Amino acid sequence: MTDPELHTYLVNSSVLALDTSAFHGAQLFQLSDQINLWNEKFGSKTQLLISSLVYTERQSQERRRRGSDFELGRVQLFLQSKRIDIAPFTAEDSEGGSAWLAQRAPDQEAWQALKWDRLAGECKLDPSSPPKHVSATIDWFIAAQVAARGWILVTRDKGQEFKDLPLQIHSSQLDRVLAAELG
Repeated sequence: MTDPELHTYLVNSSVLALDTSAFHGAQLFQLSDQINLWNEKFGSKTQLLISSLVYTERQSQERRRRGSDFELGRVQLFLQSKRIDIAPFTAEDSEGGSAWLAQRAPDQEAWQALKWDRLAGECKLDPSSPPKHVSATIDWFIAAQVAARGWILVTRDKGQEFKDLPLQIHSSQLDRVLAAELG
């Protein structure tokens, strides 16, 4: 997606689905504030959301990092104050997402190959000797939900899971487009 295309999507009230890798802490504060300013400036209703799958992944990371200092109530208040919604993973997401995954990998062999390509690339393994079975990461299902809903995925991840998503952007592109309009 080009910067002008992204600009058009944002003006026309798109949904930006944040991947776990996209924004953390102060970056998320800033992004939320920028989207709210953008909406005021253009009269649009661009929405930030986090899939319940991403929310689960991110919470588990924070719980491990913070231990007994983790406070779920603070997380929920933050998201509410910044107008960031949590989208449930529904039956429709499962149905649409499974159709998208089946297009990418129409049979079991292709599915195992896609997952192996991701694992081999990330772990720097010999791609010519795949195991019989490779587990799927949560990113496959995040991608499936984004595809089923027609959201724009905001990520820093260049993994195989997100490769064929029709609407995805790198978080730096979003930063660039917002900064060009908002300063």
